[in-house]
Amino acid sequence: MATTTNHAWPYRVTRLSGLIATLLLLMLTGCTSVQTPHLSTSLGLPAIENMGELYQRNAAIAVYIEPKVRDLKLSGEYKFTKYEFPAGHAFTVKLLKALSYQFNRVVILKSLQTKPDPPPDAVMTVTLQDADMTFEIKPGFATVTTSSFARLVVRAELRDAQGTIIWVGAARSEGQGEGQSRMLTEEEAARQIALGVESAIDNTVADLIKQMTQSPNMRRYLHEWEQRRMT
Repeated sequence: MATTTNHAWPYRVTRLSGLIATLLLLMLTGCTSVQTPHLSTSLGLPAIENMGELYQRNAAIAVYIEPKVRDLKLSGEYKFTKYEFPAGHAFTVKLLKALSYQFNRVVILKSLQTKPDPPPDAVMTVTLQDADMTFEIKPGFATVTTSSFARLVVRAELRDAQGTIIWVGAARSEGQGEGQSRMLTEEEAARQIALGVESAIDNTVADLIKQMTQSPNMRRYLHEWEQRRMT
């Protein structure tokens, strides 16, 4: 009686073991990819309109944005993909641009101990109070819909050269975004989710600038600084 040996089964067992190991690794590590889309650093038209008056004054300010704000990242997960948005970088650039519309000299400080030369009229400090985001991806019959929501709570304080508080502002702003696609790739989902984050950033910047320019005390100081330069 002849006997045969199946040389394939050890290979099949090896492949099965590899598949199980891969599935276990996915379960343990969670996400298989990370999407970090670029956020726009340009202010949208609604934000510029909401700032109110665009009038560059003959005054100088230094700006210190704490690392907690500058390095802020908002993130969330969907299935095996993590979406991470560098909100702090986009906010920092947009705020500095908005301030340059209001002052003819803006000095960026990496530390509050830095002493610019010549000295500015005032120093602004920006701190983060709170931030969060959520998003949803809904597969439909013919399209996939995304919706996102983001919220930023930021405080800004302005002190003159003597350390006296001139103005304090706090922006509690929200932003929403929506999108639809027939075929939603990870990259497209990230782009659509980013709309809510960008909206929250724009609203926060516009709110801070509007509060500052409408402050009677701030207007008084700006007038004094400009008069001093004329003499």
